[in-house]
Amino acid sequence: MLTTARELMRSCAFCPLVILAIGCGGEVSPRAADPATATATEETDMEMLVHTLGDGPPVVLVGGGLTGWLSWTPHQERLETTRRVTRAQPLVVQLGLENRPVPPGYSIEMEGAALAAAVDMLHPTGRVDLVAWSYGGFLTLDYALNHPQRVRTLTLIEPPAF
Repeated sequence: MLTTARELMRSCAFCPLVILAIGCGGEVSPRAADPATATATEETDMEMLVHTLGDGPPVVLVGGGLTGWLSWTPHQERLETTRRVTRAQPLVVQLGLENRPVPPGYSIEMEGAALAAAVDMLHPTGRVDLVAWSYGGFLTLDYALNHPQRVRTLTLIEPPAF
């Protein structure tokens, strides 16, 4: 039986690089329903929805496959006093919420390209802190591997291990 986080990390073939907890729980506030900005990749007409609050060093929070960006709402509201905080909705989550099919050729690279378009639009220069959970960790890792010059820190929480 594993008794410590260190033992757990040693036992995994692929584990999160860092685990981050900035408070938990809370209700989704009305601010979560604020209009979001959509960005389209050049390769497709797919748009990644993003929502930004605050001012300061940029941090991008990428949601997982089940709840998407809603899971980041309480964290965004707590961090916006000191950071420019952007929540990003994975394309596949948005498609599911809209009851739309995944397009032909859908891939993690498509998600990474959509995240790149969003980061470039919102933070055209400099490096950003990226925090991602679950499936969002997978697509954010793709982005980070293809755009290392744009990444200041990368925090992946429970990314899938394919």
